[in-house]
Amino acid sequence: MLDRSVDEGVDQSGLKFDDDDIKRRFRNLVNLFFRDLRDNLETKSKMTMAAASGGLGLSDAEAERVMAGLEARAKEYQKQMNDRTLKEKQQFVTQRAEQVIKEEEAAAQRGKR
Repeated sequence: MLDRSVDEGVDQSGLKFDDDDIKRRFRNLVNLFFRDLRDNLETKSKMTMAAASGGLGLSDAEAERVMAGLEARAKEYQKQMNDRTLKEKQQFVTQRAEQVIKEEEAAAQRGKR
């Protein structure tokens, strides 16, 4: 799910890099942003940092535009993850409740014998 969201964020940005290292940096930057390991300011700063210094070398305006799209995509990703976590919790509670009921019924049956 993360890889797909990162790919969509990268594609949605519209940025095209000729250098494979810069492409990798950008994808990694988006990945870190989506995983909430870099905040908006850190991500934008890395985008505008000179490529020779490990950044992407984007202008402020270009970085702002890209960040707007990434922020929206990151919110969608976080919502999907929260929904998924909630669903998994509900399934666990349901399975555990069913297991407890079965155990109680089995204990009741043993007690009647």
